[in-house]
Amino acid sequence: WTRLAIFVDPEFSFAKLRLADALTRENSLKQALVIYKNISKDPKFDWIGRLRVARTHNVLDKIDQAARILRAMAKEEKHSITPLVNLGGIYRGRERYREAADAYQSAKERVKNWKKSHWRLLFEKGASHERLKEWPEAETEFLKALELNPNEPSVLNYLGYSWLEQGKNIEKAYKMINIAVKQRPQAAYIVDSLGWAQYHLGDFSGAVKNLERAVLLDPSDATIN
Repeated sequence: WTRLAIFVDPEFSFAKLRLADALTRENSLKQALVIYKNISKDPKFDWIGRLRVARTHNVLDKIDQAARILRAMAKEEKHSITPLVNLGGIYRGRERYREAADAYQSAKERVKNWKKSHWRLLFEKGASHERLKEWPEAETEFLKALELNPNEPSVLNYLGYSWLEQGKNIEKAYKMINIAVKQRPQAAYIVDSLGWAQYHLGDFSGAVKNLERAVLLDPSDATIN
C-alpha cells in the first residue's frame, strides 16, 4: 500500500518515510538511505529525514558521516538537544564513551527547563561516565535522573547494581532494584541484580531463587550464569 501511495503521489514524503522505515527493518539499508536522503529535501521532513540518514550511516559503519550530519544539525538548531543526544547514542553504542559523554554534556547545557522526559539524557550520560570509571560524575547524573523520574527501572537498576559492585548503600540498592523488578518482572538483568543484592544482604536462599529465575528468563546470558 505504501508503494501504491507513492505511485499515486510521487511527492508523498510521509509514505516514503514509512517505506524507508520498512526497508530498514528488513535490513535493506542502502535502499532506505536513498529514500531518507530524498525525504530530507522536503522542508517539512528535512529534520526527521536527516536524523534517519545519520542513523543509517551509523548502522553502515560510517560513523564520521553520521557525526557530521548531527553536528551540522546541532549548529542549525541551537536550542535542540535531539542531534546531540543522537550523537551521544551513536558514540555510546560504539563504546566511544568519552565522545559520548561530551555530546551528552553539550545537550545538557542546552536544557533550560528540566522535564521528566530528560531522565534519559542524564541516564545515558551517567552510564558513559560509569564506563569511563568516573563514578562521582556518573552517580550525580543517575541521582538527578531519579529526581526527574523517581521510579524509572533502568536508572534504579543501574545505580543500584553499581552500588552493590562498590559494596555501598546495599539496603538502599536492594529497595531500588526491588522497585525496578516489580515494574519489569521479565527483565532477566534486573532480576539478576535483585538476586545479587540479596546475596550481599546474606539472604542466600532468596538470592538463589532470583538468580535461577534470571537464568530461566535469559539462559544465554553468560554473566547471569
